[in-house]
Amino acid sequence: SSDYKLAYSRFNDLELAMGCECKAAAGILRSCKKAKAQECCILGSAIPNMIGVDYHDIQHELSEAGIQSIYCDCNGFEAAQVGISDTLLMIGKEMLTACEPDNTRVNILGYSDLSFGSPSVLHTGVDQLEKHGLKVEYFGDGGFEGVRHATSAVLNWVVSAEGIALAEHFHKSYGIPYV
Repeated sequence: SSDYKLAYSRFNDLELAMGCECKAAAGILRSCKKAKAQECCILGSAIPNMIGVDYHDIQHELSEAGIQSIYCDCNGFEAAQVGISDTLLMIGKEMLTACEPDNTRVNILGYSDLSFGSPSVLHTGVDQLEKHGLKVEYFGDGGFEGVRHATSAVLNWVVSAEGIALAEHFHKSYGIPYV
């Protein structure tokens, strides 16, 4: 999952308290331009949530500049695992669309650098699945387009508690089983 880029816009406390939506949007746009990205996820945090930052205004600014974005309503007051789980589920509910089944595709759900560090801890399992002719996809790799096609999988492999809610959504909405 080397395609992920973590970036943040820098601004000071005064700008934050005085309304930073335009500055945050400008910082995100610079990061997207530098990374040649046309899409991004916006994650909230504690202080901006406490003072009422308008994340939807930031999304609007990005949209006008041609950047597709999803706002993940993280408040910064819960453990990372809760935020990851909620974010994965929200992305799934917003972006998944029904696709033709690919009888060789298996999705990995719940992987994150916060949970595992390097994806190398999963290589043995991935190698075994690939040895049996299956294509393994980490949910989220391939950007928004990759997420849209995740429902073509015949199985979801949940590798952490963070992926359970999303796996249940896949199962309930698309009939895709999970282990």
